[in-house]
Amino acid sequence: MEFKSKNVEETYKIASKLAKYVQGGDIILLNGDLGAGKTTFVKGFAKFLGVTEPVTSPTFTLLKTYDTKDFTIVHIDAYRLEGATFDELDDYVSDENVIFIEWSNCLASQELIENHLSIDIKYVSKNQRKYI
Repeated sequence: MEFKSKNVEETYKIASKLAKYVQGGDIILLNGDLGAGKTTFVKGFAKFLGVTEPVTSPTFTLLKTYDTKDFTIVHIDAYRLEGATFDELDDYVSDENVIFIEWSNCLASQELIENHLSIDIKYVSKNQRKYI
């Protein structure tokens, strides 16, 4: 399946479509070049689920959480973890959390995440993205 976005609002709409089907325990992998819109996608997902606090990139903290009425969104940036196993991820896998992992392809161990939804975000132009 493939979706195209021409702006942030369309990205939010794509993310909100996914949010309708996600449930606690799900892991969503987001991969794409720097600036492709991985965090923007998570922002749209969180906004649809009623998160009012700012959703920002976890690049320097590695992990941020946001509570919704049904589960907690765990937002992870694995870019600086290249080659790491990130064993702490096991602590967050539960029916009470939905996990987003940006740059999941940087993790050395793919066992935990190999059978989950993976979204590749392709930069088309300044405002356009393709979600594959």
